[in-house]
Amino acid sequence: MTPSNSRTPLGSTLGVFVVAFLILCSFDPFNRIVGLDPATWDYMSISLLDGRLPYRDIFLHKTPLAAFLGGAGAACAELLGFTRLDGAHFVFVSLGAVAPTLLFALIARRAPWQAAAAAAMWMLAVDHWLIASIEGVRPKVATTAFGLAALLAADRRRPLVAGVFGGLATLTWQPGLAFLVGAQWSILRNDDTRRTSATVRLAIGAAIPTIVLLAFLASVDALGEFFAQAVGFNVHYIKLHSRDPIATVVHLYELLVEWNATELLMLPACVAALSTRRDLLPSSLTAASATYLAFMFVNFQAWPDMILLAPMFGAVLGVGLFALLACSGAREWVAALAIFAGLIAALVPASGRAYPPITYEEQAAFIATFAERLEPNDKVLAVSYPELLIHTGRHSVWPWPYMWFGVDRFAAQSTTGEFDGILDALDRDRPRLMVVARRWSGPRRRAFERWASQYYARREVRQYPHTVRPIVVYQLRD
Repeated sequence: MTPSNSRTPLGSTLGVFVVAFLILCSFDPFNRIVGLDPATWDYMSISLLDGRLPYRDIFLHKTPLAAFLGGAGAACAELLGFTRLDGAHFVFVSLGAVAPTLLFALIARRAPWQAAAAAAMWMLAVDHWLIASIEGVRPKVATTAFGLAALLAADRRRPLVAGVFGGLATLTWQPGLAFLVGAQWSILRNDDTRRTSATVRLAIGAAIPTIVLLAFLASVDALGEFFAQAVGFNVHYIKLHSRDPIATVVHLYELLVEWNATELLMLPACVAALSTRRDLLPSSLTAASATYLAFMFVNFQAWPDMILLAPMFGAVLGVGLFALLACSGAREWVAALAIFAGLIAALVPASGRAYPPITYEEQAAFIATFAERLEPNDKVLAVSYPELLIHTGRHSVWPWPYMWFGVDRFAAQSTTGEFDGILDALDRDRPRLMVVARRWSGPRRRAFERWASQYYARREVRQYPHTVRPIVVYQLRD
């Protein structure tokens, strides 16, 4: 196999992006329902246009860049005559295609273009990546895209640029720090005497986005809340939900089997094929992935936490399969079948989440069954159900979009009078409609139920994706 040139032709890179974008668009991402975690970020993104900011107006325990990216897309879409939601989603579908393109460019610097293209297609074939890219505003998609840009810049010996992109990755989701580790590893691997100055420039670049963000938050009186929510809250959150190493390994394996069983079966053969050609994989990507995997042993919750591993899975599967075919003595065009295999795998995901059983319009009609009598000035409360706010164009009277995983405890500790103070304020607001969905339980939920029973008619309803845990609707009695 003959390595490619260190400069990847622009046409090839653009071609990979177009193919990746078309694959994602084949799942009709702009007509999907909104729901679960992406819907919370959708709501925060479009709420920026109404002057509502993370931390100051809406509780957020992650770094905020994803909301600002979605908000920028929403603003542009509104100017062009499209909906805010379409604009926010367009940004993240685009990032879902940008990341495999960056992986292609990174690998093509040391491997044949067929191997790099195969890696890009197999990254899309990782269901965690594909689903995350089409469901809406997901911070981990943007984190990965910025992180890969950081690795590519470091590989091209542009440490300041790498630092900026690594800083952006971290400001989109805190574990994006792993990509800065990968960029630093690339600097240390460079065969020159400028490692110290390059490391300094990497650090300066990483500091630039952080300084800009902190200055902005200070200017809008949200700096204190940023540290309380995105830093302080997470200390308790990690302690509360940490797993022992064996449980983490088991959970990781279970999710791989559930989402990507075929790819998991391919993995050993691909790893074996790469064992003799380690030069084909960027060591910076390996270092970043290993660092993030170590982070997962500190706190690993659910399938979205695996999104940042998609580039490494794609690289191992794509380049490994290419190496297997090439080592068989086949011509390069036969080895290029690795690209076609990845393309087919991306188009037929195993996860049912790729094909929601209801449409956006059906979801809107369902919500209208309990929201249609709302007057323009009526107040609403939505807990873990941002779908109500998105479809009705309203804002919740609570700044906390969800109350599980210790958020209700944080909210109580941050309020005068603790949870009784929250209920007193709710008693004064008395929303016309309240909707509470998944996962909130415990003594504060029971206190909320006791208060609500005095004034509201309560009923439970179900609609995808809220089928296991029902949606509880509270209508204010006349």
